[in-house]
Amino acid sequence: MRAVLGAVVIAVVLALPASAASLDPKGLVLHQIDVPTGYLLDESQSLVLPGDFARSGRLTGYYALYRNTSPPYWRTIVSVSHVFRRPEGARTFLRMLDREARRESTGSLERRSVDIGAQGWIYTVRAPDRITVVVWRHGRVVAQVNCSCSKTSGKQALALALARKQQRRIAAALR
Repeated sequence: MRAVLGAVVIAVVLALPASAASLDPKGLVLHQIDVPTGYLLDESQSLVLPGDFARSGRLTGYYALYRNTSPPYWRTIVSVSHVFRRPEGARTFLRMLDREARRESTGSLERRSVDIGAQGWIYTVRAPDRITVVVWRHGRVVAQVNCSCSKTSGKQALALALARKQQRRIAAALR
């Protein structure tokens, strides 16, 4: 009986990393169809993020950069996903991201809670960069959407709408 129980425990422990690794982080970010017209994926700047299992339990991630080079130039949308072995790793990582964002701000950062995933925040940098960032977690995934553009109106609404699209992708993948 102990041998059978031991075999079941080992199978579960070995199966977790295999199932975790099968979650493609590229499928958890925004796709071309999700972003507004005029924004194109910059494949040279989009990449798989390596895991950091020993420190955080992060298995992998993906960073996707969309650019709009029409006037006003260099408006960008960034979509990121981080896949962790366990939800605890995602919670810890999200807390660390929040701590770092608040510590690095020079008083120009505005932060508020948002209803996306299990826990999330929206950050707005008022000046000079005019960036809006939405960061949240769902299960064992931490995700982020950044919107940077020269005009400030509508940027928060755009960032939240894109984050909700990305959240739907994540929720569907984790079912």
